[in-house]
Amino acid sequence: MSMTLRPYQTRLYNGLITEARNGHRSILAVLPTGGGKTVVAAALMGNALAKAKSAWFCCHRDFLVEQTSGTMTAFGIPHGFIAAGRPEGVVPAMIVSVDTLRSRLSRTRVRPDLVIWDEAHHSRAASWLKVWEWFGPGVTHVGLTATPERLDGRGLGLVPGEPGGFSAMVEGPTTRELMDLGQLSKYRAFAPGRPDLSGVRTVAGDYDLHQLAEAVDRSVITGDIIGHYQTKAAGLRAVYFCVNIGYSKRLARAFCAAGIPAMHLDGTSTSLERMMAARALANGEIKVLSNVSIMGEGFDLAAVAQADCNVEAIGLIRPTQSLSLHLQQIGRGLRPKPDPCIILDHAGNIDRHGLPDDDRYCELDARKRKPARKATVRTCPSCLGVSPIASPVCVCCGLPFEKEGRKLPDHVDAALVEIDPEARRRKLWREQEEADTLEKLKALGAKRGYKPGWAYKFWQARLAAQARKNRQGAGVVLPFKRK
Repeated sequence: MSMTLRPYQTRLYNGLITEARNGHRSILAVLPTGGGKTVVAAALMGNALAKAKSAWFCCHRDFLVEQTSGTMTAFGIPHGFIAAGRPEGVVPAMIVSVDTLRSRLSRTRVRPDLVIWDEAHHSRAASWLKVWEWFGPGVTHVGLTATPERLDGRGLGLVPGEPGGFSAMVEGPTTRELMDLGQLSKYRAFAPGRPDLSGVRTVAGDYDLHQLAEAVDRSVITGDIIGHYQTKAAGLRAVYFCVNIGYSKRLARAFCAAGIPAMHLDGTSTSLERMMAARALANGEIKVLSNVSIMGEGFDLAAVAQADCNVEAIGLIRPTQSLSLHLQQIGRGLRPKPDPCIILDHAGNIDRHGLPDDDRYCELDARKRKPARKATVRTCPSCLGVSPIASPVCVCCGLPFEKEGRKLPDHVDAALVEIDPEARRRKLWREQEEADTLEKLKALGAKRGYKPGWAYKFWQARLAAQARKNRQGAGVVLPFKRK
């Protein structure tokens, strides 16, 4: 297969090359889930090989090694491996398991010229920093991520005296722009109010898995999961994200008992089991694939199935405080297809993190750690429609919200109601237009729970747009501006 990049991938690739030529040795590339980060990586590795240099692609999960190998093979890049169960040997292009390399540092003598880090928001983890430091100062690093944000608040930029970190960032198109280009699917989202997880503590920035599993088992998750699949996504190929293996297996059995063929996968599933489940979903033998910690970051279902396999519905059952995990899970259903992806949020994650195509602003600097992200949507007690937190009335039924929000019980047996993303987006933009000073933008950003840099970036973009408008009025020809 010849390597042909899409126009937006070419812009991202050229941006990375430009930053490298400007002297940056560690560059972060930001591209939404489904935008083709591995394809851009393949182009970078091909460029390195053409210049007689070596390049390594680092995976943070062992099962992603095989998947990445398939992509590199498809683009004609011969490669070797540093991964468990693979024969040793070093060639110019290598696909590397970070865990395996860390265990072999003492006997690995060769360093590459270029290192590409998949899911680079993990780069502040102690295990990654040890490997990064081992590479030494002569290596160029490129990180790939959809969300340059960590739960612990640590930035991905350079920190004096510490290894790792990126000195420059190149952003690709947003999720909304990729949807408008037809490179990502549209969606329809249905969600109840946020479940009550007040008794679940936070560990390392996210919910404690043991307590979260207990909360799920006592029916804290809102709504009838199988019933809502039957009413909102009947017959569609669906992937459900669960909190633990026991719950996921029980859910798969419950779907089967309801006449809906389903299977379960988790991190202990073998490569053969993953392939068989993926192929069963692709050819329609099953309709539901329930999983734990395997189909989020970096997982390409079609590559594992070795066949076209478009996920048509996503079921969110695991509550999470991680924006990255939230967007990665939803992203499994946003591959291009004629009909919108159906998102069934039984966990309140849209309430915590917003819609998949909301405006989000990237920065390399660290942020102050917050106990929890502020809610950006709220649920109507009458119709269960979801509206922006600042909306005085429900966008679905028009009823005004009471000043004091209602307290949800542990279990709410109620229908999921479709979110109106356009109405929500219009409301957000109206608020931004009304904030006509920098101080007002700062206050708006604080109310929404945005990072401090958002107001400054938005204000600078507004001033630049006004300057362009003034030049255009004076007869100056403007360069092409992407929507």
